[in-house]
Amino acid sequence: MRTLTAHLSTLFLLASVVTSPLVAQEATREVSASITYRQRIALPQDARVAYELRNDDGDVMLEEAFPTNGAQVPIDLLFGAPKDRDLVFRAAIFVEDQPAWLTDPVDIPAGAEPLALAPILLNQVKPMGFASTWTCGETEVTLGFVGESGARLLVGSRFVDLEQDRTASGARFSSREEVGTWVWTKGDELTVSLAGANPGECREGKEELPLTLRAGGNEPGWRVTAQGGSVTLVLRNGEETRTAPLPEPQVDGISRRYAMPEADAQLVVTEEICHDTMTGMPYPGSAVLQVGDEELTGCAGDPAELLGGGEWRVEDIGGGGIIDSSHLTMTFEDGRVAGSNGCNRYFASYELTGEGLTIAEGGATMMACAEALMKQGQRFTEALMSVNGFKIAEDGALVLTASEKPVIVARR
Repeated sequence: MRTLTAHLSTLFLLASVVTSPLVAQEATREVSASITYRQRIALPQDARVAYELRNDDGDVMLEEAFPTNGAQVPIDLLFGAPKDRDLVFRAAIFVEDQPAWLTDPVDIPAGAEPLALAPILLNQVKPMGFASTWTCGETEVTLGFVGESGARLLVGSRFVDLEQDRTASGARFSSREEVGTWVWTKGDELTVSLAGANPGECREGKEELPLTLRAGGNEPGWRVTAQGGSVTLVLRNGEETRTAPLPEPQVDGISRRYAMPEADAQLVVTEEICHDTMTGMPYPGSAVLQVGDEELTGCAGDPAELLGGGEWRVEDIGGGGIIDSSHLTMTFEDGRVAGSNGCNRYFASYELTGEGLTIAEGGATMMACAEALMKQGQRFTEALMSVNGFKIAEDGALVLTASEKPVIVARR
């Protein structure tokens, strides 16, 4: 997924001119969309809209921009999208040549029929002074300061306003609306908590994270972990440990082979859904570890990779389906799940452990909708709070479970 900074840079250039579609040479289908925001803030006369379509490789398939000429949100869009391609849509509104509003990425599945997208919410892009970017674990955050005693945190495309706390040392800022979200600066060090979760040690600046590898299995227990240029093998339920330099993998289709002669071992990771034999937890890859003459099997990768990567569209709650044309979504990112419950936007924190998936109580907007949609939203929230596991079905559907029973089914 492209970062917010990358999107703004592209859309900033795009908004300065009126462009033409880049897909005129391809057969297209008609796509309609409406972009809006909930805040009661009027757009000035000189505001401009810019939007783009990209394919799975990140190539721009369509880019357009136009002045609003005084029009206010919702702003309707109508464009031609290449047929039979999975695409990603994103839009922004610029005020005085600066990005003021930005949508999250919206997946457009391949198809030939005309498509009407559900209303797309714009997030306000808020200014920050003396901003610095940090890499905390695998999460990129930007911290800036507002006024004399406030701060603002940018995580992905989400802004969180912070207020200064009294501390004995350093400077600590915390959110009054999002429990467990705070930052603490001490000299040249930064500690971050996101909805109560620690994303990891923070290093100033954007970093290309080193190659990581994780695999393991049971009976007997074994695991392989790598960070940077070193790999560690823990064998026979922890009784033996071996180390070796992390080699470049040899790729064969959807499999990668890591030869480690220094440890008399070889690991083959294949990109396919694998379930832990003890907990049932799904992983994005299967693994076969050859140690001497012994062959060990297990799973590889991080289960969070299966949840992340874009928006899930809910199609069933507790076996009762959902209201036709209602729009229920889930996006899992950086320990947070958020989306629409068909009536209001919601957010909550989630945690993945070796035993399963849990979702903590969060918050939601309080807009009134039709009674049926509000009841469905409540049913969805109750189901979400009951989740303690998940799996990926053979057809790619995400199935959230409670005591191994499906409570929510969603698809990309």
